[in-house]
Amino acid sequence: MADLRRDQERFRHADKAPGERGGRGPEEVPSSEELEEEKKKKKEKSKKKKKKALKLEPRKELKAVFGATGADPDPAIRRRVRKRAARLARRKTKESRGESTDSSESSSGISTDKAIFGNSSKVQTIGRKLPGALLTTALEEAEEAAEALLSQEGGVIDIEEGVLPPIFTKYFRQNLASKMSPAMGRESQTLAQMLDLGLRGRVVEAFDMAAQRLKALEMQSAGVHYSVAQQAELLPKETASMSTTTEFQKRAREEGRARWDASHPFGARGAGANRQEDWTKGGGKKGAPKGKGGKPEGKRGDQKKGDGEKDEHASAAAERAESEPIVESLQKYLWVRRKTMTTAKEFLFPWPLGDYPEVHSAKRPWLEAVLMGLNSLYGASLTSSRPPTVEQKRVASFIVKSLELFWSWEEKIPASTFKDLFRVKGVDYRGEEIKLARYFNWPCMAAAFPEEVGSLPIEEFCSGGCLSYIHDFEQFLIPEDQKYLGRAPRTMVEDSDWAEVCAGLLRVGICSVLPQSALYHVGGRPLLNGLFAVSKNEVKDGLELHRLIMNMVNVVKAGCHRVLAPGGGEQEIRRDRHLPVSKNLFRVHLDNWDQICKVDRALAADILGQPSNLQVAMREEYDSRLLPRHPKKAVEGSLCAEVQGALINGDAAVATAKPDKIMKYMGLAWELVQRGAATQRELQVIAGGLVYITMFRRQLLCSLNAIWRLIEEMSAEPPVVRWRLPREVKGEVIRFLSLIPLAYMDFRLPMATQVTASDASMTGGGICASAGLTAFGQVAQTALLRGDVSEPFEVVEVLTVGLFDGIGALRVAAEMLHLPVAAHISVDAAANRVVESAFPGTLHVASIQELTASTAQEWACSFSSVGLVSDRLVKMSVWVFVESVASMDVSDRAAMSQDLGMTPYQVDSAGVSLARRPRLYWFGWELTTEPGLTVLEVYGTAWETVTPVELVAEFEPKDFLEAGRRPAGLRSCDETTLARWQEDKHRFPPYQYRPEYCVHNRHGQVRVASIVERETILGFPANYTEHCLPKAHRQGETWTDLRKTLLGNTWSVPVVACLLKSLFERLGVCPHASVQDLVQRCAPGKGVRLQTLLQRPPLRRDTTATFPDTGLSRRLAMLVSVKGEDVMLQGGTEPLVKHQRLRQTVPNRLWKWREIAGWKWQSPGEHINQLEMRATLTTIRWVLQKCKTWGCRVIHLTDSLVCLHALSRERSSSRKLRRTIMRINALLL
Repeated sequence: MADLRRDQERFRHADKAPGERGGRGPEEVPSSEELEEEKKKKKEKSKKKKKKALKLEPRKELKAVFGATGADPDPAIRRRVRKRAARLARRKTKESRGESTDSSESSSGISTDKAIFGNSSKVQTIGRKLPGALLTTALEEAEEAAEALLSQEGGVIDIEEGVLPPIFTKYFRQNLASKMSPAMGRESQTLAQMLDLGLRGRVVEAFDMAAQRLKALEMQSAGVHYSVAQQAELLPKETASMSTTTEFQKRAREEGRARWDASHPFGARGAGANRQEDWTKGGGKKGAPKGKGGKPEGKRGDQKKGDGEKDEHASAAAERAESEPIVESLQKYLWVRRKTMTTAKEFLFPWPLGDYPEVHSAKRPWLEAVLMGLNSLYGASLTSSRPPTVEQKRVASFIVKSLELFWSWEEKIPASTFKDLFRVKGVDYRGEEIKLARYFNWPCMAAAFPEEVGSLPIEEFCSGGCLSYIHDFEQFLIPEDQKYLGRAPRTMVEDSDWAEVCAGLLRVGICSVLPQSALYHVGGRPLLNGLFAVSKNEVKDGLELHRLIMNMVNVVKAGCHRVLAPGGGEQEIRRDRHLPVSKNLFRVHLDNWDQICKVDRALAADILGQPSNLQVAMREEYDSRLLPRHPKKAVEGSLCAEVQGALINGDAAVATAKPDKIMKYMGLAWELVQRGAATQRELQVIAGGLVYITMFRRQLLCSLNAIWRLIEEMSAEPPVVRWRLPREVKGEVIRFLSLIPLAYMDFRLPMATQVTASDASMTGGGICASAGLTAFGQVAQTALLRGDVSEPFEVVEVLTVGLFDGIGALRVAAEMLHLPVAAHISVDAAANRVVESAFPGTLHVASIQELTASTAQEWACSFSSVGLVSDRLVKMSVWVFVESVASMDVSDRAAMSQDLGMTPYQVDSAGVSLARRPRLYWFGWELTTEPGLTVLEVYGTAWETVTPVELVAEFEPKDFLEAGRRPAGLRSCDETTLARWQEDKHRFPPYQYRPEYCVHNRHGQVRVASIVERETILGFPANYTEHCLPKAHRQGETWTDLRKTLLGNTWSVPVVACLLKSLFERLGVCPHASVQDLVQRCAPGKGVRLQTLLQRPPLRRDTTATFPDTGLSRRLAMLVSVKGEDVMLQGGTEPLVKHQRLRQTVPNRLWKWREIAGWKWQSPGEHINQLEMRATLTTIRWVLQKCKTWGCRVIHLTDSLVCLHALSRERSSSRKLRRTIMRINALLL
């Protein structure tokens, strides 16, 4: 009993701190003798350690490090080394210019040495022969650039004084840190500190820093996050503050605690603040699992009253409960921006929240949330006390229609958390969401396999390159010297389940047993692959199904694993082509075949639930080849289906993100807002999910700004660190959630026929609007788009390589032939800008000397669809096409023919253009006579043989000349003219050198052809060479001479197109076209396809009549880019590019224009990009307020590339542009 009383007394006082009156610690206090004995033991241990410790000398004397070098502490030695370095650096100057070597050297001579070292190419020689000279010069330069850093005594620091201050580090911080990116700054700071350590004699420490930096880079290359890899470095983090780290941490904790108390949505406090709040208020049982917006699981209307009677308003109450937290949080986190961006009177914002009696009470809270979100996006007050205007009520009706679509979903917000998500998913090094590899067993895998798995011979379903790859797999392996076998991937199966997994894989035929000797070996070791599973997000009989993944080690050449989109078909939806205008669309990708049909409403009711004819044909083909089909993925005549990551609602003609994904990200985002803290990984998942939703309404993307900055700031810490969410980030997330009902694409949205244009200068701005179409616009709206012209489904693409075709004449000729071009490669540095502006997907090579066999192999791997992956493939075919002047010597011509192994054809362009350009062409296919092309009698013998060819076509000369001009003297040229033509190296056609062969008008005025006329005569679009120089240099004789030179060094496009068509028509690559058709396509304003017509507008205005727009705007909208909502002009055969640096403009001659408004800026001094963006905002306000153009799409023209790119992507990193962009997007929404 005594022992129990002592224990009771000790436990009663256990909560008191040791030393407090009436209490003692959980352990007894040791006596003084015991403490003294422990101190003696510690002293003895420390003495032993000191005896064993090595005597290290981290710092060496400078004389020992830099003695007898160019950085010797002795100034006399440094001066002698500097003189030798100066003489060595000037040696090349003396030999090239023949100048005297007499010079005067001063003892200081810093500026002379810097000029020599800076301009000489002898740096490597100086560094090898005179070590230390470059270090001394760099030290003096850094010291001088840092404003002559002074020592404590006030004198300039010199090496011989002993220990140096960190000069290079100071130079980095004062001169380099603000000019470099974070990655470059980190590298430069490391090098600067290594140099300072070396100059101070701490050489070993500099080596340690270099070694640890190399280790960190190695870790990053292996996939380790750079914030974790930086922990291996010796370079400390930069802190530009006088406060210590402890002070920062203490202050951050206090501010975080204050923000947490002030900004929690519902005033949660204490331990329960981190738990997810209940979205419903008073509805359902406490703790019941929540669905969409906090609704209990189950169908709408299942909730019942307490007396057992069914509550018909329960569903509406549950829906209303969804938006109440969002409305409250919008009022909590969003604030009114006081800065106004325009002096114009607002007509739509701020939006009043009340007085909408026609809106159902259940939807009114969501309507308020959307309106508050739009007010916040516009930068206005969250609400207004004024009654809504007619315009505001009209727009509110559009929002209610959007809510109807949102209301029809049956999906609910899942009860999963981030812990559940990260169990099956993660974030890769690019911040994208990926599924995690998981351990698996046979039961969870067997249920996911169809019965026919492993029963089809792969050889029967492959052809061409794929079949060659299967039969001759060894021929595709990388060279032996490049093979490296690292650690084998893991097989993520428990030992207890391995036998069952092996037996199951063998039984279904996926795997087979092989002896170890039959495996592929690298360096005597067998090549082993990994095996793991990922979740399919499906459950069958209570068992989660997994997808089997084999982690194959890559031993094939780069490029052989490139997944290519299938080719052809005018009705096929392809990522590298514009959307077809056909009513029947389909998409083929690996094992999926999807079809979308646009039909009449009455017909849709009749064919509902029935497979289409194409679908029946596809199923018959699958059955004939015994191919299995997934029954769950089969859809037959449905008005609503999930296709390629989107939900297509045919009844409403809209496309949205998958509802289950929307609900998932809404729940996770709400969890973060309630919690008030997140890791970088969690924030990346939320941001990625919200961006996925914005792909269906890009205007929502401007709502996210602060979240990107926070994610970037989080990179400075390990990904597992949890940060408090700033108020601004919470507000952005809440605002985005409130606008989710507007995130959909409407396919029935009409197109406004009126086109607007805006422009601005530093003094003012203006607006124009179209009043109708010109004759050119009338022709353009009847031109053909993709889907109007039949295309072959299976086609071999063409890779064009222009080595000496100048400004891309070969590529332009392929465009005229409508060849399926995979890519074009241009080898002419002078013409790069011209070719890039016309064909942005072109690959550029600076000079022919840079081309090697490995370069050609890289091209082959990058464009395997053209049949160039390997010289073992049967389908590979390479064709050579060479051009040269016809006036070359007979001996040179024979030598060239012998080297090429073929004799040339002689063709003059006079028969198909206004230019006389006789040329010789060598190519490997045979020409045959056809209408417009006549092969004449061969002359010459052996390698001197030449085959003349005559091209004849009818064309209108006025189509190629500016208004008021006509050609004269096209056929006759005397000897004197030809002599002058040859003296000028055939720069221009010979008739241009006599007045009677120039162009003239009716008044008798004579001139040579202008640059635009030369371009069109040679078969290029007008102003094709305009982009040869940047915009600031496009004036003067230099620009004009360069354009003329480029035109003189190119080919005649009509001639090349006529010669190439004989090859590609025979190969079946391009449709048949006569010589007359090709000449007609090259003429300005005569194109049949819309892209060709827009790139080749007519040079003359035919009439002054005005025509109505009956479809031009909608057809132009089909040419939208793949990365935004801007109209991007590209060639009809050019694969769609994501970015186009040198844009082609939409011709303004399509429309007749009238001026709308002009103004002067009241606050001058802003940047021109801000003014251009504000002019666009004013235009949209005019369209809505004055034209009453609502609920449609419009085309707006701007000449600012900065504004165009920002508006097409709906966001900008510029803070000055961001607010105006948000206002524009609020109006568009």
